[in-house]
Amino acid sequence: MNNFTQEYVWRTSLYIRFKFKDISSTKNLDLVNYFDKLTCFQFFDSNINEDDLTFLKAKNKNEDIYFKYIDADANFLKIIKESGFNVEVISLWEAGQLHIKKGKFSDYCSSKSNNFKRLIRKYLTKSKSLMFVSANSNNLFKLWKDILYIDQSSWKYEEESDMLNMDYEHLQYIFLCLSNSYSVDILVAYIEDEPIAYSFLLKDKGIYYAVKWGATKIGRLQMGGICCLIKQIENISRTQDLYMDFWGRDNTIYDRLKTHSKERMNFMIRSKNENKNS
Repeated sequence: MNNFTQEYVWRTSLYIRFKFKDISSTKNLDLVNYFDKLTCFQFFDSNINEDDLTFLKAKNKNEDIYFKYIDADANFLKIIKESGFNVEVISLWEAGQLHIKKGKFSDYCSSKSNNFKRLIRKYLTKSKSLMFVSANSNNLFKLWKDILYIDQSSWKYEEESDMLNMDYEHLQYIFLCLSNSYSVDILVAYIEDEPIAYSFLLKDKGIYYAVKWGATKIGRLQMGGICCLIKQIENISRTQDLYMDFWGRDNTIYDRLKTHSKERMNFMIRSKNENKNS
């Protein structure tokens, strides 16, 4: 099964990010006490066995369990439903996917809608005033310092959804960057010497995942985050077939960029203990 969230490095990275006491793990699953929800950190479709189901049933006696970014056709979900859990769908959407053949970026652009073509024209115009820097082994920590500056200078910081407030999300991503299990593609945009936007992609088994992107207030005016992402798409598709998964975000930009889509959901398995919160 092609699922990096079940691989050793991803699962270990959770222990870098979260308190040890907040994580419960079985052979295939990691549940984390996350923003007042017991949340599974395996996404898409996952392996699950009888021991995992027994573990979930024990936890589910007194607690709801939240599952994020699960493929609607996942065998994992089918097994959970067939095992008698009280499944409640929280949200359902069409998650964007992007397929571009090597060297076909221009063909891809010309095949898209007028809204997309306007987006590309804006990207070409805005990009002229930006300097893009890609991560490598020599500048990785410098770029992460700049990414955190961007993150702390954005609307996310004001709304407390920045990486520090999201239980030190950046620690997990830096750990993934340092591992040899995945390839990463990080692009940071600057105006003069000031970092204003970034995009972070992770590659596993030939698939790129759009993990994170952001921009400062100035960066948003310059479409900096979008420019970084499109620049990565253009660069990658120049040298290889590109398959990208926009992960779980229901996003207008992703809708314009996508060539395919996959139905995904967030769902809860509800506890049958009506007194769980008392």
